[in-house]
Order: sequence, then structure tokens, then C-alpha cells
Amino acid sequence: MILENGLPPVESWVHCSKSGPAGSLRVAVTHLAKWLGIIQGEFSGGQGYDYITTFLAP
Repeated sequence: MILENGLPPVESWVHCSKSGPAGSLRVAVTHLAKWLGIIQGEFSGGQGYDYITTFLAP
């Protein structure tokens, strides 16, 4: 969802800045890291991505 839509991955967040979908691997990894930083205050426990290399593989 983040890789396809950018940050934030929802259309209803009109009160914050948006970035489009990543054009390179470096930007995609940055988007994923920033998203974990955004949501860490909303959830308890560890956050992470399962099988992320599968989604980032060419």
C-alpha cells in the first residue's frame, strides 16, 4: 500500500503533506522507514514488515 500510494497511504489525511509513490529503491525504503516512525506511537509492541524483500525485488 505504501509502495503503490506513497505517504500517507490513505486519501483521507488532508491535514498533512503527501508524497507520491517511490520512483527508486532508496525512496521506497525511506518511505517504509518513515511509515514505521509515524505509526510507532499508535501501536504497542514491535512493528515491522514481513517478507519485505519479496515486495522490493525487481
